[in-house]
Amino acid sequence: MRMNSPTGKKILALVRGGDYAHPGEEAAIDLAMRDFAPDRERLILDVGCGRGGTAQYLQERGWGRVVGFDIDEESIAYARAAYPEVKFLACDVSEAAVRLAGLFHLICLFTTFYALPDQEGALRQLRRVAAARGLLLIFDYLDLAGNGNPLPIREEEGAEWNPIKLQGIEARFAGAGWTILKIDDISHKFGEWYAELVSRIAAREKEILAAAGPAWYRFVHDFYGGMLAAIQGGSLGGVIVTAQAG
Repeated sequence: MRMNSPTGKKILALVRGGDYAHPGEEAAIDLAMRDFAPDRERLILDVGCGRGGTAQYLQERGWGRVVGFDIDEESIAYARAAYPEVKFLACDVSEAAVRLAGLFHLICLFTTFYALPDQEGALRQLRRVAAARGLLLIFDYLDLAGNGNPLPIREEEGAEWNPIKLQGIEARFAGAGWTILKIDDISHKFGEWYAELVSRIAAREKEILAAAGPAWYRFVHDFYGGMLAAIQGGSLGGVIVTAQAG
């Protein structure tokens, strides 16, 4: 079982009341985009867009024209059907420079970066599809433990788990062609959002059981309970990193 699987994403959409796979839903997008004025001519790339809710919200609220891509073909098929006004593409981030047409003024990753097996390679690929002085916005988990393993049950998830580490981050990004402009620690918001999410999961137990069965309910409940414990224990947090193409 993996929360990044199609079933996991469906459960999260049910619990969050929208097609989002990141904490905070619309409030998180508003927070991450607070420094950006609406601009319908801005070309935005949503990396790891999942079921398309974030891409649709960005475009609907006028931040720009959005292209979303994700490696999960089932999620992309859903997104295309649910949000036909947004462009979606099924591909891996390693193919970005080959598969994507045009240069993007803003490239967004909402809780996608942690799951990329080659983060520096992904940064280089995304740099190749960024417009001159284009911006990169990463909303993701923050490793506060300092050991790369802030989540005790990561093996149970069975997926890559590599949250952002602040030590040496400027050099890592610079090596891929990005200059970091700002780093915002929003761990307190992650604590609020995950406490609310765990409460929602318990409140929607019957719906999750009907949609996916008892094994999935137990997995989701325990997984996010573990994440909340890690956040409350101070080993896991949240961060927004803003960088500019060099």
